[in-house]
Amino acid sequence: MTSPMQKQESYVQRITHANYIVRDHRVHQIRTLPGVTLLDMVYRLSLPYLGTQAIELRNILFIQPIVTSPQFDQEVSVTFTPEQAHYKVQVTSRKVTGNTIVDPKWQANMECILSVRPEQAELPQIRDMQAIIGQHDQQWDMMMCTP
Repeated sequence: MTSPMQKQESYVQRITHANYIVRDHRVHQIRTLPGVTLLDMVYRLSLPYLGTQAIELRNILFIQPIVTSPQFDQEVSVTFTPEQAHYKVQVTSRKVTGNTIVDPKWQANMECILSVRPEQAELPQIRDMQAIIGQHDQQWDMMMCTP
């Protein structure tokens, strides 16, 4: 692992209205970037920023969804800010169309605290899944659920 950067760094990604992630994820028929995608972006960007993906995210707060429309796409910025024992991560977005910024104000979408964990640290293992399932009072067959 390389040494962590000691300066603030931002990474920007454009999410187009045609992007399959928002095309296939709609909330009230509005194309919406799933929150798990923001977590995935933080995970993937931790490698170029910190030199590792051995991270832990805490205090995750989803503030506002990121949506697209036929009139605008979104630029999504992920900013890492070093603090004493961890990093503050902020995800913001702004509306764009082509090369034109529709709304210059960046909107807060998500924030969290990122800690680097030792790479050799062992993650908890689920040893007996059937025992966990057997401890629950109710079970549902997901194939029988209809939207």
